[in-house]
Amino acid sequence: HSVASAKKTELTFKIDSSPTTGSTGTIKLKQTVTANFEVSTADCVISGTFLMPDGSSISNDKRYGVSVEVWSEKGFGNWAPIGQDGTFSIKVAAGIYEVFFWVDSYHFSGYGSPGSAEIRLASDEDIDLNSPSGPFASVLIDNPAGGKALSFATLDSKIKGSAKTGDGTAMANINVFAWSRQGGWADTTTDSDGNYSIYVTAGKWEVVAEPGFNSAFGPQPPKRTKVTKGEDSTVNFTFATAGHTVNGTVRDSSGNPISTLWAWAYARTDNADSDGNDTTFDVITDAPVDSGEF
Repeated sequence: HSVASAKKTELTFKIDSSPTTGSTGTIKLKQTVTANFEVSTADCVISGTFLMPDGSSISNDKRYGVSVEVWSEKGFGNWAPIGQDGTFSIKVAAGIYEVFFWVDSYHFSGYGSPGSAEIRLASDEDIDLNSPSGPFASVLIDNPAGGKALSFATLDSKIKGSAKTGDGTAMANINVFAWSRQGGWADTTTDSDGNYSIYVTAGKWEVVAEPGFNSAFGPQPPKRTKVTKGEDSTVNFTFATAGHTVNGTVRDSSGNPISTLWAWAYARTDNADSDGNDTTFDVITDAPVDSGEF
């Protein structure tokens, strides 16, 4: 398939060299763009059954708290919820995919994803994730209806820690999130003493605590930790007072404040974190643009 388009566009630029000086002009552009698309047929099927650890079906009010995710490194793929009988079926095109499970910790406290696996599919190839010789063979349970089934992993590890200010004052009721590239996700809030704990599966995790965009404390980038099965990992956060303010105004080409714009302003880092990882342009705080000002 191919798509071709051609149109003339008028653009107006304003360059502010100081708050009161600038220049305007008009540039006329003529451009023809041709974009070709190669369409693949989704002729492969990934199927299976996902049940509670005791072999029963997930109740209707909770089954949308689990989904099967199938994605490639390029961002192509598909996903599916769990059916009333626990079955699922996903169609994708031939390729290499990562299969994992999203589990909502709100509905399934103490349970997590059974893991993830890389699969390679040729055209018109199907795969049953409940197969005793499949990529999840080591975590399958017995299905009362016959055969095997996928189920949750019981969480016996946790990430714990505290969120405090520079002088040691507890930061209560702030959100803490943890996520894993193997499909895990968990969240909680700190208690009155600024402490938190989250049950997770073993593996590598990233954890972030968020005081809120209008907080008096500057946010921090996510911290990485490795969790061992059956053990705890400690991740503490210390927040510095956000003693500096950046404000500004969004203006149109005539220099007038734009009061009808829906936008957001971000402050970003330009250095590396304590582990030497490049964090250039990582967002450290943000704020809404209200009536053209932030």
